[in-house]
Amino acid sequence: MRMLSVAVLLASAAALPTAAAAFELPPRKPGQWEMSIQVDTAAMPPQVIRMCLDAETDKLLNQKFSGMASNMCSKQEQTKDGDAIVLDSVCQLGDMKSESHSVVTGDFDSAYTMKTDVKMS
Repeated sequence: MRMLSVAVLLASAAALPTAAAAFELPPRKPGQWEMSIQVDTAAMPPQVIRMCLDAETDKLLNQKFSGMASNMCSKQEQTKDGDAIVLDSVCQLGDMKSESHSVVTGDFDSAYTMKTDVKMS
């Protein structure tokens, strides 16, 4: 089983999809992946999602979020910092503005980690 660990620092878990949407992350290796979502500001246990991915499904998921983000986000920047991928975005979610900064590390074959800081206003 491949692992994705997500440590998310945000006021609302609803902002999570905007953290990675419309960015060019490497494709994940086909197989079963486990995603653990931890909200550091909430008193709740990590949420775990298991999914099986093939190349086509991974591509379709990325395209789905990319389309949503292109309509909502005024800023989507992706840079490299050594082995890390850095993602910055500013999105409008109805009346709420979301600013996120994510750092992604790992190999996308067996495991990667995305740590996201989201400010909502």
